[in-house]
Amino acid sequence: MSNNVSALLKQLSNVSHDLNEASNQLSEQIKNIEAALAAQKLGVRAWVEIRRTPEPQEASDGRIYQFTRVDSLGYDKHQGKWGLVVHSWIDEFADANDSDVSFLRDAPRELRMSAVDALPKLIQEISEQASKLAKEAARKAEQAKHISALLNRKQH
Repeated sequence: MSNNVSALLKQLSNVSHDLNEASNQLSEQIKNIEAALAAQKLGVRAWVEIRRTPEPQEASDGRIYQFTRVDSLGYDKHQGKWGLVVHSWIDEFADANDSDVSFLRDAPRELRMSAVDALPKLIQEISEQASKLAKEAARKAEQAKHISALLNRKQH
């Protein structure tokens, strides 16, 4: 019996090492992606949904209620810094303060892993938001140019 437990503990130790190594590699790649996005200097907020999962909650009367946890991935400013951010909340209480926002690199491992699948969609959304913003900025620059020209004419 004790030999069996010893063998299982050794196996657990090996698996733990592999899991932690893979998790560290994932965190490192998330940092690399954040750095690549930051290098673009877009300053554009964008969000996509990662997943919806059922979340049962037991009420004080013993009844079980089924809620939906929503996890989203974004590129946004959080705590004064731009980065990959995750936002989790209970859909049925979307207006309540029952939400959690954190940098992706600080999120639980399972959420970081799920977020990787949503990264291409997020990058597409960032591109679309940046394109819209660029067009709007060009329109506003043209409008400001027109106002400036009118003001300069009236001064002469």
